[in-house]
Amino acid sequence: MVYGLANNYSGTKAGLPNYGISPGSLFIIAGSELATSSNTAEAFPLTTTLNGTSVSVTVNGVTTRPTLYYVLPTQIGAVLPEATPIGTGTLTVTSSAGTSQPAPIQVVQSDFGILTDNGAGFGPAAAFDTNYTRITVSHPATSGQLVVFWGTGVGPDPKNDDSTEPQHTNNLTNIPMQVYIGGVSATVYYKGRSAYPGVDELFVYVPSGVPTGCYVSVVALSGTITSNYATIPVAPKGGSSCTDQISILSEYQALIGESSSSAATFATIEIDSQTKQTATGTTTSSGASAQFKTLNAVQIYSELFSDHWISLGNCIVDQGNSAGAPTVISAGPNLTLSGPGGEQASFNYSPGHSPAAYTITLPGSFIPSAGGTFMVHGAGGGSGAQIGSFNASVTIPPAITWTNMDASSNIIEPQGFTLNWTGGTSAGIVAISGDSTGSAGIDVKFECLASAASGTFTVPPEVLLSLPNTTSSASLGIAGLEHPAIFSAPGLDFGFIYGGIASLTSLANYQSSAAAVPQLQSISLQSSQASSGASVQGTVVLSSPAPSGGITVELSSDSTAVTVPSTVSVAAGATSAAFTASVGTVTATQTVTIKATYATVSVQTTITVNPLTGVDSYNGSYTGSYSGTRGGNPLSGSIAATVDDGTVTVNQPGNGSGSITATGQISFGVDVTSGVSCSFTGSVVLMGTGATGSGNFSCASANASGTWSVTRQ
Repeated sequence: MVYGLANNYSGTKAGLPNYGISPGSLFIIAGSELATSSNTAEAFPLTTTLNGTSVSVTVNGVTTRPTLYYVLPTQIGAVLPEATPIGTGTLTVTSSAGTSQPAPIQVVQSDFGILTDNGAGFGPAAAFDTNYTRITVSHPATSGQLVVFWGTGVGPDPKNDDSTEPQHTNNLTNIPMQVYIGGVSATVYYKGRSAYPGVDELFVYVPSGVPTGCYVSVVALSGTITSNYATIPVAPKGGSSCTDQISILSEYQALIGESSSSAATFATIEIDSQTKQTATGTTTSSGASAQFKTLNAVQIYSELFSDHWISLGNCIVDQGNSAGAPTVISAGPNLTLSGPGGEQASFNYSPGHSPAAYTITLPGSFIPSAGGTFMVHGAGGGSGAQIGSFNASVTIPPAITWTNMDASSNIIEPQGFTLNWTGGTSAGIVAISGDSTGSAGIDVKFECLASAASGTFTVPPEVLLSLPNTTSSASLGIAGLEHPAIFSAPGLDFGFIYGGIASLTSLANYQSSAAAVPQLQSISLQSSQASSGASVQGTVVLSSPAPSGGITVELSSDSTAVTVPSTVSVAAGATSAAFTASVGTVTATQTVTIKATYATVSVQTTITVNPLTGVDSYNGSYTGSYSGTRGGNPLSGSIAATVDDGTVTVNQPGNGSGSITATGQISFGVDVTSGVSCSFTGSVVLMGTGATGSGNFSCASANASGTWSVTRQ
């Protein structure tokens, strides 16, 4: 059974916008029962069958057979033939156990994967100078230097056979590809095969103006398809080693040296307060966490990348790749946090829990908006503790203000996105982080670190294009930080503490293209004619679905004979909305125009309003009074009644009923008081759009009589 396919070096997952397998690239097939025996000899020339296992790919009716580097029961390393068409198709694996069910394959022209030191598709790149000396912290790249990146997925080279070694090193200039180092566009000198089938090289000049540091970002862009993100050390021109404005990066590189360590103990402590904008309001939460862990030789390479620490002025993307879970270790059960006002809190300790064994939920006042100095004390000791006592302190700067948060509801990835803020210290850092979950259910994150003093930073398109179009959830936030502080403890190789005050919105929306701007298309009414007093349903229609947040359409009527609401809202994703038009009373037929307006577009419709005729002309609600005598004593009260299609319904002074004729003759009976039934007679006279009625009443059983009058409301 085939579980999935991926670029051998990027590991990008199916369903992400930068997923695909390009012809001529080395890719892996993961599954079960893929081969009945293993062969990892990787002998040249590569063949299409290895230990009885073969692979078949069919795209657009064309079937090709990849050459194989190795086969295992759970994984196959293969090279997709150069002649494989672009498009979607199927892949099957055949062994002596049978042929697998077809698995989907998406073939794209170019989708480069950068080889990284940890082999997991993130962290420091396996980069070289033109003498094939490794680019390292003690041998960094510099501006103008030609650097070699290894990987796979440049694209098809019809002059190669995917089998022999060496391959032809043809510069595939026909394939559009751009490389960004530190967010600066770099010139690509060569892109094509190395000597090995499926393995490519990019020769790239480090551009001038690139930010320097030990963790400068690198990404390749094929059209709109991004590679995985990696880093390289870059020194100022003429420099022989990298240094970082963020001191922990330089110190960490000094610790691991040339990565000869086989294991290291590592600790991070984070303290933060977060104000979050949601669809239902704003919430604030504060807390702290601490992790103590042992890293293996592979994890050492990329630990800071995993924690999203990079050189200032850079961005990275985290696609969820992993170098394996570190081993969680203990600093004992007693960790406490002190605040700037003398506040105290104790960490909750969960032995063996990953990723954070120590956590605190803090009251809102613990981290004031003015910031302050915080200290974490570890007492050491306790059963199984591997880390001794320590004190770690950090300063949290005053909160910064994100001034254009609302703009994040419509982020168009190819345009990049600029964040602006006020506040921050002269030497401070602003961490910008975001994520998006698309239709495949995979959450992709990014992080950028900028100088707080700049007040602005643009997240570049090549970062945002790595994110899936938002379909379920997304966020974007900024946090003001001071530089992390390093601390030491017995048994600890490297530890640092940092903290900040963050502003975050969960209403961010990332899209690869701008949604079509809806136009107001039409307005209609359920009926083109109506009589006085009627209600008519109306509808406004858009040319395309309303964007996030919906839109508001203005409504108006050119006559008081028909009233409409001033606005009607079309919900996000909807193309229409309904409203009600209320028809008043007219004495002559009248044509009324109803207009709808959105942006600069107006549309209209008309309705003919007819006066009521015959008995219907008296329809409406009437109020008035009666007065008279009962046995020589005064008798009076209020009248409330309605007339509809010749029927009179009385609600006051009691419940009663009656009728009215087409000439306005009216009669009704009602109890004026309990047990006193009276007969009311008279006439109703129409006057323009109004109507008045009057007459006499008598109550024979109670020796009562008098007069009454009403007016139509």
